Amino acid sequence: WLENAPASAPLSSRCRATGMHKHWVNKSEAALAGNESALFPTPCELLLGLVGRLRGPHWQNLRDVRVIGFSAGGQLLDKCMYSQSRFGVPEPRLGDPIVKFFIVSPSALFYPVPERAVLPTLSQLDCNYFDPVKTLQRDYQFRLPHKHARDIADMTTQPGWYCHYQWNARIPNGTEKETCEAINRSDKIYEYRFTGGNISLAPHCQHHGKVCWCCRQRKDTEEQQRRACRNYDHYRYGLKGIVPPDMPSGTTCSVWNCTPELTSRLRYGLTRNHAVYIGGSADVCNWRLQSRPELSPGCGWCAANRGEQLQGTAKKVEFARDIMSPIVDTCRAMWEGFTRLERMKIYKEMIQKVVAP
Repeated sequence: WLENAPASAPLSSRCRATGMHKHWVNKSEAALAGNESALFPTPCELLLGLVGRLRGPHWQNLRDVRVIGFSAGGQLLDKCMYSQSRFGVPEPRLGDPIVKFFIVSPSALFYPVPERAVLPTLSQLDCNYFDPVKTLQRDYQFRLPHKHARDIADMTTQPGWYCHYQWNARIPNGTEKETCEAINRSDKIYEYRFTGGNISLAPHCQHHGKVCWCCRQRKDTEEQQRRACRNYDHYRYGLKGIVPPDMPSGTTCSVWNCTPELTSRLRYGLTRNHAVYIGGSADVCNWRLQSRPELSPGCGWCAANRGEQLQGTAKKVEFARDIMSPIVDTCRAMWEGFTRLERMKIYKEMIQKVVAP
């Protein structure tokens, strides 16, 4: 549920293997089958259900409830703002505690509309683009992506290698190469490569700044990249594709064509919850993009080793250049902006200019 790829199936493969996916049905189907107990809650339904219980009479002295999500947790909370639980959510009553949701530095955001901001091409970028002050001063226009095609795919994570076994994986000493090569012989979807600590054999294949000794990439990775750019508005980023049953589905709403039913659902999602989106001046890092030759030698906050700003802390080396928490830079995410701060700025303007102009 926290992955940044589009949902390929209703639940994870592990749940499908246990048959849990059979319980993930909508309420009307369960009612017709006479088995409403078969409903399987989504993460947002579980979270909002818990918050609903805190509003109940059992917590008479509770006055303030704050639900905080940082990074990937913020991405989940952002999606939950549009959830309409099939189990019902009690309406706030006079005297109930005030509930606020704090969405902090999400790496990507959920769009209820297919429009995206018009962004510069790679050749138009310079160091000023990663300045937090200038980010807040920009004004964005919104259009459907196919109407302002650009080289967005060239700025995303390049089709390449990802970590399969980390440097500290529990594998008997001396068998790493044999283990990696054995997996490669048996897998039909992925290609696996043993690095022996040499990053040049599998570019970008790192975990917390350390080279992984067994890396993988899809054999059809280039086609996957093109497909990802075309499906920019699929779920986890938009409302198309396979959508959880508690979310609006069927179609997305654009500024030119929005059905009354979907309009009411979006308005409900935006006005029901008190949500605060939080970002800071350090949320301007996209190290893979900033380290490209076109922007060499790099620019912005990420260009300098953060150890200089974190002297005396235990994490000063690991946090350099956003190694610990890099921004999601898949094609779907890059349609939303190039840094966390810009994505939140664009999201705010998208609500004001497209959803509720």
